[in-house]
Amino acid sequence: MNPTDKTNASAERISNFDDKNLSTYFDSQEKPSFLKTVISDEEFLGRPDKCPFNDHSYHFLAPQAKVVSTTTYGGPGSKYKKINEDSYFFGMNTRHSLISGVIDGSGGSKSGYLGGKMANEALSLTLRNGDTLRSAFSEADRNVIQYAKGGYAAGVAVEVQGDLKTFLASKGDAKALTLRDGEILKDGTSIIHSKVAYQIDKGQLPAHAIHTSNRKNVIYSVIGNRRLPLHQSSFQGESGDMIIMATDGLWDVVTDYEILQLSAYCNAKDLQKAIYDLALERNNSRKPFSIQFSEKETHVISPLFFEGEVAKGDNITVQIIELSSTL
Repeated sequence: MNPTDKTNASAERISNFDDKNLSTYFDSQEKPSFLKTVISDEEFLGRPDKCPFNDHSYHFLAPQAKVVSTTTYGGPGSKYKKINEDSYFFGMNTRHSLISGVIDGSGGSKSGYLGGKMANEALSLTLRNGDTLRSAFSEADRNVIQYAKGGYAAGVAVEVQGDLKTFLASKGDAKALTLRDGEILKDGTSIIHSKVAYQIDKGQLPAHAIHTSNRKNVIYSVIGNRRLPLHQSSFQGESGDMIIMATDGLWDVVTDYEILQLSAYCNAKDLQKAIYDLALERNNSRKPFSIQFSEKETHVISPLFFEGEVAKGDNITVQIIELSSTL
C-alpha cells in the first residue's frame, strides 16, 4: 500500500516524521476506517534464505497519535531461524479511534506462527469494526482455538479515542508501558500474566526476577483459551504520553527503568529505535551483559547466544504510540 497523502498539509506532516528505513501510512479523515496488519509471509516458513530477517518497520500518523513499529525474527541469536512469530497492527476504527496492537505467537513450529496470525487477524478486524477490546480478545480466542492447530498467542492492544481517552487490554507476557513526564503511568501499564510476575506481586520473589528467573516465560493466560484472565485498564491520555507495547523479546532483556532513562528528551521514533537496538544487541550477545533495574541495582544476565549451541534469543517487536492533541 502506498502512503495516502490527500493534502499538502498531510504530506508536510509525513515528511516531518519520515525515516528512510520506515514505510509511511497516513489515513485521511475522508476514510471511516483503516487497517494495516504486519505479519510475516507464510510462504517463507522454512526458507530463511528467501526472507532471512523477517524484519518489518512502519510508522503511521493519526490525528491523535504517531505510531512507530518494528518487528524482527531477532538475528542469529534467536531460536527462531525460519519464521518471525511476532506481528502487529495499526489503523483507525469506524469511530475514528486509533487502534493498535502487538502479538506474539506461541506453541512451537508452524502452530506458533498460526496462533499469532489468527490472533492478529481477529483482534485487528474486530477492533476496526468498532467493537470493544474485551469483544476483540474474545473473538481472537475463538479464532485461535478454531484455526491455529494447537497454537496460541500473547498480545496487547489499545484504542485511543479522539479526546485521547485510552483503553488497554492484554493477555500473556506481551506488555504495554506508558510514560508521562519522565515517570511510569500505572494505569497505562499492563501486567504480565506469568508465574514469576504473580510471585513478585505476592512478595514471594524479588522484583528483578522478572528478568533473572529461568521460569519468567511460564505464562498463565493466552489468546486461545477463553477461561483465562484478560487485563484491562484505561486512562485519560495527555499530549506527549508515550505507550510502549512489545513482546517478551523486549521485556526479557530490557528493564522498565532502562526504558525510562532512554526516554529523556526522546520522541517516539528515537525512543523506539533506541529500545529496539538495545534489545537486538542483547538478544545476540555472546557475552554476559548487565541490565540496570534501578539507579542502584544492576544484574548480570547470561548470554542468549552461544556459538555452536542452540540459541535462546527471541523474536523482537517494539511499537511506540506518542499521543498528540495536534500533529
